[in-house]
Amino acid sequence: MIVLIADDFEEHRLLVKQVAEKKGHRVVEATNGQEAIAAAERELPDLVLLDLALPILDGLTVARRIREDKGLRGPVIVAVTAYDTYGLKEAALEAGCEYVAKPGEANELYDLLDRLLTI
Repeated sequence: MIVLIADDFEEHRLLVKQVAEKKGHRVVEATNGQEAIAAAERELPDLVLLDLALPILDGLTVARRIREDKGLRGPVIVAVTAYDTYGLKEAALEAGCEYVAKPGEANELYDLLDRLLTI
């Protein structure tokens, strides 16, 4: 499985990358929305873990553009955010994403990744 991690915080990307690679998945990283779209077009990921608060293009815009791109195989897109505000979940679902709040602790993150990396 190819996993695209789009997050502007290096620590978050590194942690997810370590878990995904340990499970045998290939990981591609992006630090902003523009890079995320380019990486999705180039790598055709199976799973996109998408921070909604990305610089340049926000995660919702990225998700919509990936969904509109006929050249992509239709990856599973999971909107992951620390800002669980009113209406954000609905907006993410409308953009074609599954939605999860960023886990606060490492154990929660490992559990989330275990679930997502078996999709």
